[in-house]
Order: sequence, then structure tokens, then C-alpha cells
Amino acid sequence: MNPRREWRNEQGMALLMVLLIIASMSVCVSLTQTHWFSFFQRTVSFQSASEVRQQLAGAESVLVSRYRRVLANPVLQPSYPWLTRWHSMELDGQHGQFLVRDLQACFNLNAILAQGAGAGAETVPQQLLRHLLVATGSDANTARQVVALLVAQKQQEGKGFADVSELRLSMLLPASQVTRLRSQLCVLPVMDLKINLNGLTQRHEPLLAALLSAAGEPLSASALLALRPQAGWQSIDQFMASLEDDALRQQLENLSPFLSTGSDFYEFTLRMDSQPFAQLRSQVRNQGRSFTVFRRLYGPEEG
Repeated sequence: MNPRREWRNEQGMALLMVLLIIASMSVCVSLTQTHWFSFFQRTVSFQSASEVRQQLAGAESVLVSRYRRVLANPVLQPSYPWLTRWHSMELDGQHGQFLVRDLQACFNLNAILAQGAGAGAETVPQQLLRHLLVATGSDANTARQVVALLVAQKQQEGKGFADVSELRLSMLLPASQVTRLRSQLCVLPVMDLKINLNGLTQRHEPLLAALLSAAGEPLSASALLALRPQAGWQSIDQFMASLEDDALRQQLENLSPFLSTGSDFYEFTLRMDSQPFAQLRSQVRNQGRSFTVFRRLYGPEEG
């Protein structure tokens, strides 16, 4: 074999090995940099999320303290602007927005699980939910079946509803109807039903229609809301007295145990401008002018 050619072959192999080593080192450096950068981004993101959560928790404490005296009033005034639209807030130089929702200006899903006087008989809350389903698109037979299946399902599970989104998971109703129902329904940690008449607005027309259907009267939701004084009904007796139709008054008296003029449950929805998708929904309960948070939900509400 030619010694000169052999030397060149060895030189070529050595050069190839050097190039392979350089390429391997470049790949390792690139992977290391990518991994470090990804780890750095996750660390920054986690730190940012933690800071936003702390800001939201601080805002929750400030808002509950600020509005506890107003919300503890036994009569809720319908004119409170922060019950209908977002409002700005500032905390430690950070800007955000908040919205307060009356959790009794809606139908408490867990009320359908309360036992009635007669075994197997339809309770008033179950009847109201049935009418609400009809008002949002179900036919009468389907509405009755859905209510019965929801009750049977929860009795079998041995627990109540945790969130309205469980209706979507149950697959008993079309998604479009569940979307319409979300603003009419809520889930409270009790099986009582007390619908706050002073918290209802025109957007609660399906719920108002359900109440009036249960009363057997064709009065429109708009006509009923038009009867409400600007400061709200001061009591259920005043509400009854405002009804001119004797038949309607008599029918609604049967529903009076499930009606109120104030609320003990509210939801504060908070979001910071620096992280608009970071959102906290704090659900609070008034127990003798002492407000306690019974549920915190992070992230935007399901549509």
C-alpha cells in the first residue's frame, strides 16, 4: 500500500473525527442553551403566576372588607352599579378590574336534591328547574326527564353539584342550552332555594318566566320588574302587595318560602391588567355580618 495515500487517509479520518466532535459539542451546547432557556421561562412564568395570585388574593381581601357592610344589608338595592358591570381597582400600584355577582339572583342547582314532603313527589325547586328548562328550549317531557335524571345521578353519587359546568358533562342537554342556562343557575354549598327578587334583571328573563310559569300566570318578566321600586322591595310582603292580580298573588304566595329580597351569597370576580387571563372567582357567604370565602376558582369562567 502506498504510504503517502495511507497517511492521507489517516489525516482525513482524523479531520472527520474532529468535525464530528465539534458538531457533537455544538449540539450539546445548543440543547443545553435551549433547556436552560426553557427552564428560565418556566421559572419566570411560575414566579409571575405566583405574584399575580398574591395580588388577586390581596384584592379579594380588600374588596370583601370594603363591601361587606353594603352586602350584609338585608335588602339588596338593584341600583348598585358593581353588580352589573366591571369596575376598576388599584392595589399597591397594580391596576385591575372586579365584578360582584349576586349568587342568589339565580337558581341554586343543589336545591333540587332537597327531600320533599312526599316520597317521589316533585318538589317546588324541581318544578322550577323544569320550567326553567322549558323557558330555555326544552320540551315539557324532556325537561321532566332531565330533572329526574339529574336528581337520580346525584343521589347515586352521594354528593351535590360542585359547579354549573357539570350540566355540560352530564350530556343531558345540548351545549347551546347549557350556555343559556349559565347566567340563570348557580351552585351553593346548601340545598336551600332563596331567589333574590331584588337581584334579578332583564337578563334573568328565563328564570322569571320559570317563576311565573310555576305560578300559572302569563305576566311577562318585564312587567314584573316594572313593579319593583327603585330601592328594591323591602320585604316579600311588600312584593306581594305590589301585585294587582289576586290570582297571581295567591299563586306566588306558594313560592314565597323560596323568594327573598336580599342575599347571603356573592361572587367576586377579579382580574389584573398585567395578566388579563389570570382571574380569580371568590365565592363568599355572609354569616351574621361575617363574610367567609367558601370557594376559590382560578382561571376564566367557562363560556
